[in-house]
Amino acid sequence: MLGKLMKHEWHAVWKIPTLFIGVLLIVSLLTGSCFAFPMWESDWIGLPLSIVSLFMLYYMAIIVCSVGITVYLAVRFYKSMFTDEGYLTHTLPATSHQILLSKVFTMCIWNLLSILGVAVSIFLLVGSVTVFWADNFSQIGMEFRRLFHEVAESGMLNEVVRTMFTGVFMVIVSSFTGTMTVVGSICIGQMLRKHRILGAIGAYFGIMTVTQIVGTMVMFPMMFQMTFYSSFEEMFSSYLTMYWILTVICFGIGVGLYFLSEYLIRRQLDLE
Repeated sequence: MLGKLMKHEWHAVWKIPTLFIGVLLIVSLLTGSCFAFPMWESDWIGLPLSIVSLFMLYYMAIIVCSVGITVYLAVRFYKSMFTDEGYLTHTLPATSHQILLSKVFTMCIWNLLSILGVAVSIFLLVGSVTVFWADNFSQIGMEFRRLFHEVAESGMLNEVVRTMFTGVFMVIVSSFTGTMTVVGSICIGQMLRKHRILGAIGAYFGIMTVTQIVGTMVMFPMMFQMTFYSSFEEMFSSYLTMYWILTVICFGIGVGLYFLSEYLIRRQLDLE
């Protein structure tokens, strides 16, 4: 039954997030293509402002894509769980755990795809700019190749690989925790029968505040200790340790919010 729920949820939500990511990729290509115009070779006084405007447009496209997908998934979750549509959802021959897991899994996947879409759009933007300004970027490419060889010869390649692995794992965990922050906020907010949306917004900022406080309490002592390190290797290792600790805490918060949400859906459900 869980597989059927996931399949149904995926088919129900894929169109809008795909549209957001598609528009972002198109904007990145258009932004990069603008650098093919011959005006960039001129001495026009408005060139700096034009460059800033182009990148601001692209930055706004990233914000709209990321926030738009999150808001859409949040609204979809709320409507399918706590409004009239929820009556159909909760009459399915499935447990509250299966229903919640199917929605959380789909939301996590789309959050990861959103992050991947942003990364691909940055690659397209940088790639298109590099193609149009190949002569100007040739020296930069040589510098990157020289830097890579220096890192490989210095024996720091393992540290770089560890950092990349840590970063990928943190992205996956933060996607899960971000999803559960939204889901948990909505589940807590629905307990306020007459002010569900305001309750969800308040719960969201409350959870974010607690998360930030916990993160700061972990980071501050460790960063203070790093000031006494004399070698780069010690500082690098401490940074990785700190990030792993934060990742574990982040994951723990997400798991806690999951079980809290499942309990509220199972025991405190009150549809509109």
